[in-house]
Amino acid sequence: MTASRRRKWGVSRRPAWQARSTAGLVTSNCSAPPKLDPSASAGVDTHRRVAEVMDRPGDGWVVDAGAGLGAFTEVLVQQGYRALGLELKPGNFRCPSAPHVLVDLDRGMPIASSSLDGVVAIEVVEHLEQPLFFIREAARCLRMGGWMVVTTPNVVSLGSRLEFLLRGYPSGFCDAEFRGNGHISPVSLLELRRIAERTGLAVEAVTYNVGRFPIPGIYRRMTTRREVFRNATFGEALIVRLRKTGSPKPQIVRG
Repeated sequence: MTASRRRKWGVSRRPAWQARSTAGLVTSNCSAPPKLDPSASAGVDTHRRVAEVMDRPGDGWVVDAGAGLGAFTEVLVQQGYRALGLELKPGNFRCPSAPHVLVDLDRGMPIASSSLDGVVAIEVVEHLEQPLFFIREAARCLRMGGWMVVTTPNVVSLGSRLEFLLRGYPSGFCDAEFRGNGHISPVSLLELRRIAERTGLAVEAVTYNVGRFPIPGIYRRMTTRREVFRNATFGEALIVRLRKTGSPKPQIVRG
């Protein structure tokens, strides 16, 4: 079909993620892939656990929201997904294998509704002012039956509860993390279930990256990969797979 006939019939070859805005589109021009260290942008084994719970690659696009350096975007490409990175900071994304868009996730996603197979948000929601709005936007962009994987610090672990009891904040949300790392929004599994219910999503699977023992002074070093400790009590990072099953609720009931 010629360009003139595509214009006449409204047909476009642009990917769905370009349908709303292309102003922030940036493609990498690296001549050789840089070394991308997953541990620099996520907790121990987080990328591995996320890959285990994702759907198999399909024909549609999968977005790596808050992609950072693009380490997991590269994982998506290597596993056969059509990957797109969404990143806030110019020059931060270093994955040469996939395009990316500069976007502030607190302001929405420049992607057409019902156009994505999947969305991955690794260590993202705790950095956002509006986690519910972001998940609602992700749900809008997903096709019916599409999936989303969210990871965030496990704020209800035994270690986190002890930290809250002794210091007044959950693990990962001290003043230093607030000011230096941008951890501003603790989100628990209960809150994710409630957000899912309001945004047309359903919680399908829950897991954790590794277990950590709440022993003062050596907490950060006491890590175990044994499955028996990868749970709500000892898990370091919460990992949740969501599925789009319906439409969002039309309104929020307030007292």
